[in-house]
Amino acid sequence: MQAPNAELPKFCDPLWRITLNHDVKPQLAATSAPSAASAQTRVYVHSKTGLVIAHKNADSDLADLMFKLHFMDYLNQGSFNNPFSWIFALLALTLSLSGAYWVVENIRLRRYRFRLFRERL
Repeated sequence: MQAPNAELPKFCDPLWRITLNHDVKPQLAATSAPSAASAQTRVYVHSKTGLVIAHKNADSDLADLMFKLHFMDYLNQGSFNNPFSWIFALLALTLSLSGAYWVVENIRLRRYRFRLFRERL
């Protein structure tokens, strides 16, 4: 057992990480020989109470990466409420409002030509 790393950023109490190595032998087809692959499961246990807090493996690592990219949580804070997201949201709001202002201004100055029906010659 070893002290945990930053895989559980929201959990602040002391944890222990237990790494379980096991072999997975999937059977692909009836005629093919089984191929052995090594899998790793990490179990996180609360150091004072002994309760299992979480378990992780390669699939959950991929899911964590996708959530990190989706929420733009590059600082590993465990939430989407971080400075990068705030700056990106304010920039997007500024660009949206300035674009809406320019559209209204161009309509007011009659720079757009709306033709519903064309004259045929």
